Amino acid sequence: MAYDKAKWHFDAADFPKGIEIEQGGVHIAFFYRWMLENNFVGEDLMDDMAEEVQSVREGNHSALDLLFEFNDGVLLAEDFDDAGVAFADQYYEGNTMFADKYSSYLADYGTLMLEYLVGVEESDYGIIYSDENYQKVKEIIDRRYQEFLQLEATS
Repeated sequence: MAYDKAKWHFDAADFPKGIEIEQGGVHIAFFYRWMLENNFVGEDLMDDMAEEVQSVREGNHSALDLLFEFNDGVLLAEDFDDAGVAFADQYYEGNTMFADKYSSYLADYGTLMLEYLVGVEESDYGIIYSDENYQKVKEIIDRRYQEFLQLEATS
């Protein structure tokens, strides 16, 4: 199952002219990096790309590059283990019990984009893939994951 595809964004009518198509995957790559850093990596991804995953975790390889090299810009459920899929199903997707109570990733990203993230232009697609921006996104995903764990414990 695909959670998101960069193609959905860079083929969109509102995608700015003159920026790289990879910009359509920056928001995806931030989430992808968080999942890799937090050991929610699926067996197939580890079998095929263990060195690259480790390199992303160490900060030596861009999750944006890995997302496009390995998955053609597609965020796939099969890249994650069961615990990662459970979180992504509730947080990345909208219209879930978790998203209704707290938020969804795309809603959080939109809020961060308007207030804190550095970009090349004022557009979701103009956000620069950088460690500085990732750290801001990481803070909100970390918080949402703790909320997810609390909700799971009380369900």
